[in-house]
Amino acid sequence: MDDILRHLVRTNLNLKVTEDLLQIWQQSVTDEYQGEYFEIIGEILLERLGYLPPQSNRTNIHQSINHIESLLEAYKLDEAIRECDSLLQVVPTLAEVYHYRGLAFDEKGRFDKALIDYRKAVQLNPELIDAWDDLKSVEEDIESEFQQSIMKQHLDNALDFAFEGEFENALDEIKLAIPSIPSIAKPYNYLGNIFEEMGKLEEAIVAYRIAIQYNPKYYAARENLVKASYKLEENQYQHISALDIDANIEFDETIQFNLVDEDKPIPGWVYLNYEAYILMGWPGHRTRPGRSGYDPLETEFENAHIQGRIIRMLFTRKFRTLNPFNLMFMSYFGIISFFLPLIFGIPSIINGEWVSLIGIIVIIPYWMIGIALLMNVFLSIRMKLFKECDDEGKAFF
Repeated sequence: MDDILRHLVRTNLNLKVTEDLLQIWQQSVTDEYQGEYFEIIGEILLERLGYLPPQSNRTNIHQSINHIESLLEAYKLDEAIRECDSLLQVVPTLAEVYHYRGLAFDEKGRFDKALIDYRKAVQLNPELIDAWDDLKSVEEDIESEFQQSIMKQHLDNALDFAFEGEFENALDEIKLAIPSIPSIAKPYNYLGNIFEEMGKLEEAIVAYRIAIQYNPKYYAARENLVKASYKLEENQYQHISALDIDANIEFDETIQFNLVDEDKPIPGWVYLNYEAYILMGWPGHRTRPGRSGYDPLETEFENAHIQGRIIRMLFTRKFRTLNPFNLMFMSYFGIISFFLPLIFGIPSIINGEWVSLIGIIVIIPYWMIGIALLMNVFLSIRMKLFKECDDEGKAFF
C-alpha cells in the first residue's frame, strides 16, 4: 500500500466511531478489512483510547493466515513454514494451514513433507478441493521419481525371482527396497503383488492395507486385498480339511480356540464344507456360522438382496465396468429393454389400438431399466476414455 492510498484509507477509517472500529478490530471482519487495514485501525484506536484492545482468537487466526498467504505469494517459503508451525501449535486443526505448509514444502521440493501435510488437510476438511488436487499432483511427482529409482529396480528383481521360484533372492531384494519405498499407494500395491506371487498372503494383505490407508479410493488395492484375503481363507480351510480328525468326534472348543481368535467372528473355513465354501457370496449359500449347504428360503433372500443391490446401483449410476464383454452384454440388454416397448407400442397407438397402452404401462419398468443400463454403459466408456481412474471407486468390477 503506497503512502497516498494509506492516507486515504486512514482518513476514511477516522470517520468511523470508536465502537465500530472496536468491533472490526475484535471480531475480524476479514472480508472487508485485511492486512494493513488492521494496522491502521490499531493506530487509530491507540490514539483514541491510549491502549490497544486485545483481539479475539478468530481475528488473530485470520491475520496469521493472511500473513502466511502473503509470504507464499512473496516466495518466502521458510518464513511461511515457520508461521504455519507457530499457528498450528496454537490451533492444530486448521486444514487450510496444513495445506499452505504443504504448498511451501512442495515448492521447496520436499515432496515427503508436502504429502503428509496435504493428507492432513484433506483429512480435516474433505471439502478442500485445492488440497485434493495438490495431493494428487505431489503423489504423481513422487511416483515419477519412484519409477526411476533404485528401489523400483529392487522390486522388479524381486518379482522376477518370485516368478522363477527363487524366493530367498526375492526376499533379499524386498529387504533392500522396503526402507526407501515412498509413502504412496502404488508401490505398496506392487509389493503386495510380489508377496502374493511368493505365496506370502499375510504379508501381501498387510501391504495392500497400507496402500489403502495411503489412498482410500485406490480401487486396485482394494480388489487385490479381497482376492488375497479369500486365498488366505481358502488355504486355511484346506489346512483344516487335511487334519486327521475323527468324524464322530465333535469339534472341541479347545481346538477351535487354537485355530481362531475368540475375539473375532468365526471364519468360514472352520465350519463350511468345500462346496459351500467355494460358492461364497452366491445365492443359496448359508452365511450363518455352523451351517452349510442350501436352503430354499436362504436362496430367495439372497436372490432378493442381490437383485435389489443391482437395481440400486443401476439407478445411482454406479453399475459400471471396464470389462468389454460385460459392456457388450449391458449394451445388448439395454437396447432390447429400451427399444422393444417403442417398436411394439407406437405402431399400435398409431393404428388406434389404445388397448395396447395397458401393455406399455406394464413394461415401463423394463424401459426405465434399459435407459439406466445404457446410461451406465455410457459412463463406463467415458470413464475409460477420459481416464477417470478406478481409484475413485466408480467401477464395481
